[in-house]
Amino acid sequence: AEHAQQQQQVQQQQQAAAAGSGQAEVGSAQRFSFTGVKHDVVGPIINGEYQVAGSNHGKPAYKKETAANGLVVMVYYWDERDGTPNSGWWVGPQIGGNMVWAHNANLTTSSPPLTGWQAPHSSPIDPTITLVPGGGAAQAQQPQTQQQLLQQQIQQQQLAQQQALQQQQAQQMQHVQHQQQAWAMQQRMMQQQLLAQQQRQQVEEKRAQLEALNRLRVAEQQAKMAEQKRLQEEMQRKRIEEQRLKMEEMRRQQAEAQSVMNIRRAFHKVRSMTPENFDSIKDELMQQFTAEFEKCGSQQAAIQAECDKLLEEASQRVEQVKEQRAKEEAARQEAIRKQKEAADNAKRLFIDFVQLVKVAEAAVKELAESRAKFDEQGNLRTEAEVSRAAAPVEALGEEAASKANTCFEFLKEKGADMKMLPTTMPPKPKDATPETEKADSQPDEKDDGKSSEEKELENPTLMTLQKVQLRVNQCKGQVEQEVRNLKKSMQNAVKRAFALVDKQAAKAVFDKYDKDNDGLLSKKEATAFAKSECKTMVSESDMTLAFKAIVAEGSKGVKEQEFQALKASILVARERARDAERKKQREAREKELEGQKTELQNELKHLQQRYSEVEKAIQELNKTTTTLSIKAKGMKSTEMLERAAEVEQSIKASQAEIADVEKDIVATSEGKDIAEELQKWHDTEKRKLSVSLKGLEAICTRASQMTDKFKVDASKKDAGEVRALGEKAMEVLKQYKADNKLTTAELFASIKQDDADCFDADDLAAFAVKLPKVDGDEVSALTEEDLRRAFRSFDEERSGSVSAAAFEAVMSVMMKVVKEVILTEALKIKDAKAVRRLEVGEIVQVLEGPVQEETSEIMRARVKTVENVAEGWVTVSGKAGDSVFLQEGVAYKVIKETILTDSFELDAPKDEASKANAFTRKLKPGEMLEPREASKQTASGLVRMKCKVKSDGTVGFVTSVGNTGIKFVELAV
Repeated sequence: AEHAQQQQQVQQQQQAAAAGSGQAEVGSAQRFSFTGVKHDVVGPIINGEYQVAGSNHGKPAYKKETAANGLVVMVYYWDERDGTPNSGWWVGPQIGGNMVWAHNANLTTSSPPLTGWQAPHSSPIDPTITLVPGGGAAQAQQPQTQQQLLQQQIQQQQLAQQQALQQQQAQQMQHVQHQQQAWAMQQRMMQQQLLAQQQRQQVEEKRAQLEALNRLRVAEQQAKMAEQKRLQEEMQRKRIEEQRLKMEEMRRQQAEAQSVMNIRRAFHKVRSMTPENFDSIKDELMQQFTAEFEKCGSQQAAIQAECDKLLEEASQRVEQVKEQRAKEEAARQEAIRKQKEAADNAKRLFIDFVQLVKVAEAAVKELAESRAKFDEQGNLRTEAEVSRAAAPVEALGEEAASKANTCFEFLKEKGADMKMLPTTMPPKPKDATPETEKADSQPDEKDDGKSSEEKELENPTLMTLQKVQLRVNQCKGQVEQEVRNLKKSMQNAVKRAFALVDKQAAKAVFDKYDKDNDGLLSKKEATAFAKSECKTMVSESDMTLAFKAIVAEGSKGVKEQEFQALKASILVARERARDAERKKQREAREKELEGQKTELQNELKHLQQRYSEVEKAIQELNKTTTTLSIKAKGMKSTEMLERAAEVEQSIKASQAEIADVEKDIVATSEGKDIAEELQKWHDTEKRKLSVSLKGLEAICTRASQMTDKFKVDASKKDAGEVRALGEKAMEVLKQYKADNKLTTAELFASIKQDDADCFDADDLAAFAVKLPKVDGDEVSALTEEDLRRAFRSFDEERSGSVSAAAFEAVMSVMMKVVKEVILTEALKIKDAKAVRRLEVGEIVQVLEGPVQEETSEIMRARVKTVENVAEGWVTVSGKAGDSVFLQEGVAYKVIKETILTDSFELDAPKDEASKANAFTRKLKPGEMLEPREASKQTASGLVRMKCKVKSDGTVGFVTSVGNTGIKFVELAV
């Protein structure tokens, strides 16, 4: 009971202290001092003077006046939006950052609490840590301030704790010395009551003092508010007067602008002046200008100058328009004159053209009449007579064609000039009436009987010219038609003459063999005719059949008009005899060809069998290559490469077999006299086999392509496996290096032979297999064969061995700064001196570590910056990895096409380049590069770095920035 009473008294004292002093916080003070932080790392950072520097989440934020080791220190408030554990007052390098050094969970104060702070933030509350408003000097000059009240409150709390401890000790000894304890307890209680009474009196006195001070502050505040109200009213009156003056000035300016606008509206009309309205618009402008000019105020001079300039420009423009119109009128009159001259010339040429057309039409008419007279001649007996009779008509045709061509030549030469004729007839008089028009349409005695066509020719138009052109075309067409008709008539006349000659010759032959002159040919006479004239012997039966078909019943022989039919029957009989002889010869030839064809078919059959065998093998090969990509998923790269070699061997064997069959196909025709009738068939069969072989060759080609792709996939897979094995081997070596605290040079010395300056695949395998194994660890379970393959990841220059410099480049780790961090000289932050700040995006090369810093348990590493070279220690990640400052995986991207070379200097001597197996590889935009060494500047001003191409593993030097500032390579995001 006594203990509970004592606790209640302490609480009452705390409440009284809080009530007497308002709130235990900084309050409206603009500055305060942070004191009492004793932690070795955090203390120097936090202790010091702070002043207001903005706000956060509705409450003020404070910034330390002097930076601690280059670090900014902020005191700020964070509300419960991220949860209660993350709320309260915090001390850190930035507002809302992940790194903090101290914390106060009080959410009720409007400014930082004076007590209750945890520093570091995860430690218990330290009662010795206090905030002093106004700074240490101001506090020393103000008696009875909140700091004194706070110290009294702390003393009361300590006294209460001592009393509770004494009470507990008394209770423990109660069973031994009850009487003594009772008397001692009464004494202590009396003393405590007395002390409590004294304390209450002190609190009451302090409360009365504070109330008096508060009343005084209220009175002062009310006086200040009254003064501020008076000042505000005075300022309000001044603002109203200024506003009134501004409004008057604005109205004056508006009236002035309106007058200027009215005058400028008149200016717009001036810009559209013409010679016709120049005077009227000018008078209107002057009237408007006179009425509004006095109202323009400060713009009078500008408006006067603008008006004068505008009138001057308008006068010049009107004069220019007048001059232009005069020039246009002169040009129009000149054009009319030239047009009239061209029309007169066109009329003269048209008259000449009409005369030529009339001459051509007369020639055509004469030709037609002459050709008609030629057709009427029917007594022409020979071709010579026909030619002589047609000669005059042909001459007339040539003459008519020449005259028609003359018209066309004239039209071609003068046609453009004649097109200047008017498009229509001259207009009729304005006073013409329907009666006069009708009278004009009737022939007049004064017109000398001229037709409308003749009148139209006297006043030609373009339509008249077109009509005459149509007459020329018709004239030329009539000439061509008459010439064609003449040729046809001549052909008919020649045919009639030849027919008459043939008839007379046939009659002479008939009379020759009609020995008895009875006008009939008997069978005997017909047989003699066949033998002598047709050179053939007709059998009795054939002649009987011919007479039966030709000679009418009751007649004794063939009449003269039936003689031609007899001749045809004899010729038919002759052809039948010849057909029988040809058939006999053909059958003998076919028998001869059949034997040769059988021999050739046997050879082709043998080749077909060989083709089938090759086809079967190639189809099997095709199945094998088709399934290569499917089987590749379950195969290692070494197995894939072995399988690819086997398939390539099979493809070469199949291609050799195809070549042999093709050679044998060609040999079937060599040294043989193949009949012409079989040659085409034999060539066709050979061609079929050759085409089939071409198909097999295509399959082989496709199989070869698929095998090549399979090899490429195997190489890619091999590169991936080697890369993975290299990473595992790298992990083994790095772990060994870290465990034994070795440098890269010491690790290199452990791998190589004692007397060597490099190591090869066998040295790496022999070293790595001796390292301790961990059960279940894939990395440490690498076989010797795996290590030999992994060696290729270390041998980036493909020389078969790895030098110390190359090993140093491969083992180096590049990291990128992802959050600003300080580079220091030493590992321990407490004793470290800052070198400089590392900015986000900077690249550093890890020289040692990362290792854990002993006092703060954060990971630190010794690094070297790539640009503005500097070395030192830097924090890689915060405690438990909660804040990451550096990340691995640095890569560069090619943004402009450039080249990768084997030497640092582009103009390296040839002998040096040849020693290094000189090469040049194009780098295209988008290719990714891994850095191997920091960038350096060449003698010519280029910035170059050593890197590895990710796609194929090629290592060399690339220009990142040219000597003119052009970037070829940039850091990949």
